[in-house]
Amino acid sequence: MRLLVVDDSAVTRAMIKRTVAAAGLPVVAVDEASDGQAAIRALALRGADLLITDLNMPGMGGVDLVRAVRADP
Repeated sequence: MRLLVVDDSAVTRAMIKRTVAAAGLPVVAVDEASDGQAAIRALALRGADLLITDLNMPGMGGVDLVRAVRADP
């Protein structure tokens, strides 16, 4: 499973990655993005099976990110 973690805080991204690893999820790759626009670019390049995103980020927030992802088949 490929995971994309989106948060404007590097510390929070690291905590999420550790939590996912500790949960024993079958993750083979973890990508990170610091905002919604970077997440869109990462998804276009590599895709993801699971997206974990912050809601409040500068630029494109999490709600707008999820809407953009859901709108793109």
